[in-house]
Amino acid sequence: MILAIALAAVMTTMASAIRNASGLQERTFAHWVALNQMAKIQIAGSRIPSTKRGSEEMAGHEWYWSIEITKTNDDFPNLKYADVSVKVNEDDENSIVKLRYVVSK
Repeated sequence: MILAIALAAVMTTMASAIRNASGLQERTFAHWVALNQMAKIQIAGSRIPSTKRGSEEMAGHEWYWSIEITKTNDDFPNLKYADVSVKVNEDDENSIVKLRYVVSK
């Protein structure tokens, strides 16, 4: 009986560790996709549209990203915010990663 309880606890712990590792891997790849989009924003400079969507394949999975360009406050008229969001599935409501980048006009 004691051995059965101990084995059940070990299996539960292992399943939790596997889930956590999988989630961390997913967030890492999504973060890399967001960083790739930020690099493209940096290269494009002031020619970036106010909203852009697309997808990128990484690690055998299709990631869906969106970029929204917004103004900063009036104290910094030459700067804009670039918000990059990455989703696992195109129809997901929430993104897995959101990054904000400041770009010069």
